[in-house]
Amino acid sequence: MLSLRTPLKMKKIAPIPSKKKKKKSRLKSGVFFIYWILTTIIYFILTFLLEDYQSYTGDWHDYKAWIVWVVAGLLFPVVMIVCNLIEDKKNMDKENK
Repeated sequence: MLSLRTPLKMKKIAPIPSKKKKKKSRLKSGVFFIYWILTTIIYFILTFLLEDYQSYTGDWHDYKAWIVWVVAGLLFPVVMIVCNLIEDKKNMDKENK
């Protein structure tokens, strides 16, 4: 009886980098922290502090404040790309010296 199964190819698993090899970027960590804190503050401002706004336009904060998270989530990769470009430029400047 013929088998239609093909043998599975085992992929080589890369070793987990040690803490010494794994450099955390101070720039990325700082930007990450500040970005999401500011996003949360903007969300709270729109939901809690602008409650008077709803009396003029309806329940705006109940229905549309979640858009802050969508926009922040879509813009975050762009911010990280900019951080990578800044770090790459710094690294190139260090290598050229």
